[in-house]
Amino acid sequence: MRNRHIDLCTLALIGGALLCGQASAQTQPFTLCAGWPTTFKLTSLTLDPNPPSVKQAFVEAWTFQNSTAITTGARIKEVWKLGSSPLQSFTVDLCDELSKSGLACPLPAGARAMTKVTYPSANTPPFVTVSIRRELYNGDGSKLACYNMNVKFKP
Repeated sequence: MRNRHIDLCTLALIGGALLCGQASAQTQPFTLCAGWPTTFKLTSLTLDPNPPSVKQAFVEAWTFQNSTAITTGARIKEVWKLGSSPLQSFTVDLCDELSKSGLACPLPAGARAMTKVTYPSANTPPFVTVSIRRELYNGDGSKLACYNMNVKFKP
């Protein structure tokens, strides 16, 4: 007797859907850091793919409302941790990230959208949740906002 087993991925493919093994852009939950202003109010955050892979860059889509101008020299300080152990820490130029989305500093107050490409550290392990803290500072060093998110990476 022939094996008549057809897995769900095959059925999905036959049905025209690309559901099996495919990650797609999805909203990423985040929390505000206690005691920080929300001068740069992140209103949505999407990761593509989600979950991201430890082997490749992923794209973040941000929508935000800034209530003050973002000035030249603004930066994002990132700290990635596995539990209490640091995986990576770095700073990126917020104005450079904005320019990749067609925005320029000084950026007047208003509602905006941008994309950011993020590269996992070579020592980011798969199948565990990594906490990512982002502190945003304006060009004069003043605090804009701080966000935390937990991301589970796939291989």
